[in-house]
Amino acid sequence: MLAISTIRAWSIFSYSIWNVEEEQIVMHALGFLDYNFNPGWFEYHTLPMYVVSGHYFSAYYALLFSCAYTLGCYVIAYGIAKC
Repeated sequence: MLAISTIRAWSIFSYSIWNVEEEQIVMHALGFLDYNFNPGWFEYHTLPMYVVSGHYFSAYYALLFSCAYTLGCYVIAYGIAKC
C-alpha cells in the first residue's frame, strides 16, 4: 500500500516546468472559448490551460460589453452601409 501511494504521489513532485509547450497550452485554452472544456491533450497538466482560458474569457467579455466594442461595430456597420 505504501509503494502504491508513493508512486501515485510522485507525479505531484515531478511537475515539469522545464518542458512546457506554450503553443499547445494556448491552442487548447483557445478551444475552451468554444465551451468545450475537455482539452483532449493530457501530456501536460490541465490547470495552466484553464487559467489561461479564464483570462481569455474575461478579456473577451470585457471587450464584448465595453463601449469600445459597440463603437467599433457601429463604425464597421456605417462603413459597410456607405459602400
